[in-house]
This record gives sequence, C-alpha cells and structure tokens, in this order.
Amino acid sequence: MRNIYLYPASLLFVLLSGLAVAGCADSNDDAAGVGLSIKVYSPVRVVEGQKVVITGTGLGGATSVVFPGDISVTSIEATGDNMISVITPAGLPAEGGRLAVRAGDETAVAAIPLTVASPTYTAMTPGGKVGGGDELLIVGNDMEFFEKVIFPGDNGDVTVNAIDFERRSTSLLRIIVPRGSGIREGPGRIRLAMASGKEILLPEVELTAGPSGQWEWVESTVWEGEHDLDGWGQNFYIEVAWFSEAPQSGDIVKFYFNVYAYDSWPQMMFNHGDWSSVYIEGMENGNVVNKNNYLTARDVTEYELPPLDEEGLLPWFTGSKGSNALVINGEGVTFTRVALLRQKWVEF
Repeated sequence: MRNIYLYPASLLFVLLSGLAVAGCADSNDDAAGVGLSIKVYSPVRVVEGQKVVITGTGLGGATSVVFPGDISVTSIEATGDNMISVITPAGLPAEGGRLAVRAGDETAVAAIPLTVASPTYTAMTPGGKVGGGDELLIVGNDMEFFEKVIFPGDNGDVTVNAIDFERRSTSLLRIIVPRGSGIREGPGRIRLAMASGKEILLPEVELTAGPSGQWEWVESTVWEGEHDLDGWGQNFYIEVAWFSEAPQSGDIVKFYFNVYAYDSWPQMMFNHGDWSSVYIEGMENGNVVNKNNYLTARDVTEYELPPLDEEGLLPWFTGSKGSNALVINGEGVTFTRVALLRQKWVEF
C-alpha cells in the first residue's frame, strides 16, 4: 500500500482553503438574508420629471417606488441590487412627505422626508428691452430646477441650456442672451423650462438684435463718520440695520479708511457678528488685512470684500445671523465710510 504524506505547509493550505469556502458560503447566506432598505436617496428636494437615485439593500427586486401622496411609480431603472432610479411623478403634495420602496410583501421607508420645490419667477433685469449679448438676470424661488431659458426665434425656439448658464442658484439665473442666433425682434415672451418640460412664461419684453444696455456698478453709502481702531479693544461693529437696501448675492461691501500708523503695523481683522472668523481668499489667516497682503503702500485708503455669496458672507449682512454683520478690530486704522456696491442695468 502506498503511504500518503502531508507536509505541514500542505496541511495548512488545505485547512485555509476549507475555511475560505466556508467563509464564502456564509457571506452568500448573509447577502441573501439582507432585506429591503433605503440608506440614502438624492435629491431630497424635487420637481416633477426629475430623476431620483435611491441606494440601499434588496432594491433589485423593487416593484414600485411610492412618493408622497401615495403616488406609485413602477417604471424603475435598476443598477444592481443596491441602487435604483425613478422619475419624479406629477401631482406631489406641496408639503412633501415620505418616500418608500416596495418589493413583494416588503416596504422600506426613507428616514429623511422628501420635499417638493415650487419654482417661481419674481423679477427680471433688464425688464423692458432685452437684446443679444445682454446679461439677463432672472430672480425667483427654487430657480435651480429650471433647465432651459427659451427665446422666440424667427425659425423656431432659441434655447440656452443649463450647462451654458452663467450662474444658477436657488434664487436666480444669470445668462448671456445669444447674439446672432435668430431671436425674433419685437415684443416677445421668454420661457423657463424644467426637466419635465413644464414651463413658466415671463412678462412680455421688447427683443432686439443687439445689446439694450449694460450693467454698471452703483455705490451707495451705508455709514459715514470716524471710527479709530486705536488698539484691539476699539472694535468697529458693522450693523445689519445700516443696510436699508438688503444686500444681494453678488453685491460688494467697500470700506474707506485712513492709515495713521503705517510705520508700525497697521492691520484690521474681520470677524462675523458672533466673533467667528471670516474667511477671505488671500488674507493672512483668512481674515487679517495688513502690510503683508494689502496695505502695501502708504496711500491705500479702501478695501473691498469679495462679492457677497449665498454660501459665504451674505447671511451675515441680511440679519439672519444677528444684529452685527461684521466686527472689525485691529490698530493703526481709522474708518471713515462703509459703502454697498451693486450692479444695476442701465439701458442705452
């Protein structure tokens, strides 16, 4: 009889192989035992016709996605067992609600409620005459859901798609009106379209071939006087109440001052109204203006903050974060004026 010898290394390999097979079997059993669930979905704020992507477990067997108002969608695109997508249906209740997925007898409900956007128009600049090359600013609510701006044309519509917008945010759209694209001259109405094809018709304007005007910076004084940063205890409180015309995204706040201690170390530090640090690109520590980065010459007498932005400085200047928009401290500088700069449309 032939004897079979197992060397220690071979024996170890056999044992590990067995464990690996057993481990794979256990893993497969665990995967098969995972039920239906929703981990996350996006976006959580929607309009009709928008794609919603849902991730979780057991989604490969989903038979319907139930939107608020008990509106069921059965047309589902599956990307494996952990991801599906659907198109938001019409008729969702304005108050929103819970999103659910059904698969056979199982139902999974998302932890975060779905909200329903209501894109609306409130104003447009220029408002009387719009020409090719103009920068058109359209203001409203939930504006980020508009996918197209459509102009009447001589031979069909002239469309500016979202990818070509200069800016799109929740409060505004900014586009450049196409030049030489066949926009029909004369009275006409611009349309805003969402992904579903649903449109909003804007008020009638006079459409022209060339520019109808231009944007110009207009400066208005919000405070004038004298405040000396004579040491770090002489704080300069920039009050929200000074801005009788509420600042808007894109506005600029400008400070006028005199430097009287240039040979020492004049500087000013910007802080939010609650004393949290402001971040300003290119400034020392993000919020300090001094001879290292701005006060590089004796005749420097003014400083502009970067344009106010919805995600940055703007909330402080609108009063949503307290009565002080900013607090400035420092030394060697006397402030004489604070101004607000805003672009306004001036027709030719």
